[in-house]
Amino acid sequence: MTSENARIKWIDLARAIAICFVILCHATESIYGFALEDIMSVSVPSRIFCFISFTFGRIGVPLFLMITGSLLLTRDYDDEGVKQFWKKKWLHLLICTLIWFVIYDIFLWIFCHEPVNLIQFIDEMLFFRSVNMGHAWYLPMILGIYILLPFVASVLKKYNNKLFIFPLIIFTVFSFGYSTFNVVYKGLFRDIPLSNQFSLGFSGGIYGLMVLYGYFIGKGAFSKIKTGYIIAAFLLSFTAVVFMQFWAYQKGAEYPVWYDNLFLLLASMGLFELFRRMKHIYGYIVIKVISQYAFPIYLLHTIVRALFKNLIRATAISKPVQELLFWAICLSISFLISWLISKIPRVGKYILFM
Repeated sequence: MTSENARIKWIDLARAIAICFVILCHATESIYGFALEDIMSVSVPSRIFCFISFTFGRIGVPLFLMITGSLLLTRDYDDEGVKQFWKKKWLHLLICTLIWFVIYDIFLWIFCHEPVNLIQFIDEMLFFRSVNMGHAWYLPMILGIYILLPFVASVLKKYNNKLFIFPLIIFTVFSFGYSTFNVVYKGLFRDIPLSNQFSLGFSGGIYGLMVLYGYFIGKGAFSKIKTGYIIAAFLLSFTAVVFMQFWAYQKGAEYPVWYDNLFLLLASMGLFELFRRMKHIYGYIVIKVISQYAFPIYLLHTIVRALFKNLIRATAISKPVQELLFWAICLSISFLISWLISKIPRVGKYILFM
């Protein structure tokens, strides 16, 4: 994926859209807040706008994980290939993660006036505690997935893809369907949530399943389904996610949708499949640049978010306009800083994991 000819344009599109969605998610959180009293204090149209933009935002991480599956699970890994993957991908990402954890802690100390705590810092470096930055959970999660990824790729190539339908259905039902049903159950009965007794140890959890679905979509598993049906499935699933949030808050339950929502998974899969089918991508030059800097933007945008959040919230404009303005500021400034860092000789692109 280093030369122009090696680039996969629809993957670049998916990656560019994914980072835009992730920043939109965090911009929505920053402007609206998802405590019950915050959401219910705004008008119904503003509330619906919030849930729509937040749902788009939540699709970002599934898209990133599906891209991982589509790209890395299709490769061949022999013994030496596994070692090289761990050395060049996993170890590089580990070092990059630890460097940014240090950067985040320094930022929180200087700009957010958080006290220095050596024990807490050591816990963060050992992944016993999350850094107090909203996006930092993603880095150790993807590190965990990367460890076994070459072996999963080898297993996928050994068997007919149809054999994976049964286990995928079971694990999807209990990983995504269970948590989605629980929202409805709590909204209706206001009772203690149901407890899932089904062991999902070998599935890699919801994030591992997203990687697997990315692999199968990239291999054309849904290519026989008409595009109109895919669009309809995406729209219905997306609408269901928005409705569930609106309904839950009306019932007095806070529900900023998380990645274990079944309808969010289906909407993400539908959108990823639609990207795969695109033959011509308009404005590809811009999309390619955003795609190349997607991960650096991810690493940087919460710092920009922390610096500008209170300034934007203090403006006398409506929340939807605040949100979109904040999204544009976070995206553009994060890109600019990423571009400048990438120009540092030898180390710039390394610390950005480009």
